[in-house]
Amino acid sequence: MGQKPSTVHQNNLANELYLACCNGDINRVRELLPHSSYTEVNYLHPITGFSPLHVACSYGHDEIVRILLANIYCDRNIRNRNGNTPYDESNLTSIRSLFARPLSLHRQNRFMDDSTRTSPFQLITDSESSSDRPDHWVTGYFSSAEAVDSQLMLTLSQTSSPIMKFFLNARTERESRQIVRGLIEVNIPINHRDYQNAQNLYKQFIDKNSIESLLTIYTLQTPFYNALQMNADAYAVLVYLHLQEIRTRALHGITYRGMNISHADFEAYKWAYARAAVLQTRIFQSTSKSPEVAYALGDHPVVNDRISIIMCFDFDEPCPSAIDLCGISYFKDEDEVLLLPFTLFRVISISEINFFHHTYQKITMKNLPVPSSTLWASSRKKRK
Repeated sequence: MGQKPSTVHQNNLANELYLACCNGDINRVRELLPHSSYTEVNYLHPITGFSPLHVACSYGHDEIVRILLANIYCDRNIRNRNGNTPYDESNLTSIRSLFARPLSLHRQNRFMDDSTRTSPFQLITDSESSSDRPDHWVTGYFSSAEAVDSQLMLTLSQTSSPIMKFFLNARTERESRQIVRGLIEVNIPINHRDYQNAQNLYKQFIDKNSIESLLTIYTLQTPFYNALQMNADAYAVLVYLHLQEIRTRALHGITYRGMNISHADFEAYKWAYARAAVLQTRIFQSTSKSPEVAYALGDHPVVNDRISIIMCFDFDEPCPSAIDLCGISYFKDEDEVLLLPFTLFRVISISEINFFHHTYQKITMKNLPVPSSTLWASSRKKRK
């Protein structure tokens, strides 16, 4: 009693599931899945190097792909020996569409801000005496050089001091991990379909110190994403502390986000444009390298006399706080780029455009590199 299945039995079950997926045997797949663990569902065949999901995608077995993706153990980002994910193994639209995030309010809220909450940007003006400054935008500092939050976070990510690294790992990171762990437990409970995914990914983050695994959790369709909009500090600290590990993911290019905003907020952006004011992100923002994602999600009825906006974020040089999630996002078709809090921008143009019979105001924001500063200098500024 209580004995674990033998390795031979596990291998047989994994191989049977693989062959059923290869042969398009839908009924056999349905029979085997309830008895299959994480190991069997994500088994890599010793000859082909494919998982069951890889082979189902490769052979175009739509229904089997759908069944596997619905399984709580299925890892859609698993890579075969060629480094490809299951999504990469098929060019069929019918297969790739199964990997898309369900087009629902969750997806709209991810790539389009349609709320009445405080602006996702903080205003940093160059003039202390601007009496016409929008009073509903919190003013933190009076120049980009005084953006000490941005300086401090970037400096934390770049510190090479062994003493500082020890201090951060021993205290700041430990406390942040505890907070993020709590957010995951509360917002991805055991009865959630992505519970097992989140647990496996968090374990990879802890065991392998892999910040990419933690970023993948962010891309899951769970309430954890919404929780981070209200409680971003600990997660932001962890990402900033590990930025050097993902420096090749720093975006150099253009990314987009949709917004439906009030007339007052639109006037505030025009105010910032006219005065070359500096804006700083204050929350996590999901953007996409594909303009169609932002445009499509902005193309629905605007309520309460709000204005449809397409934000265009332009990065002339690699920006470490704009993280390209290609290859680690749970939904590859979204081309997601994550903007971290404390990323600096300046509005460089505002224009009206039309896209598929829908009118938008396009606001182009140019990224501003964070002014260089030492950790201690930033800390002293912040205390003053």
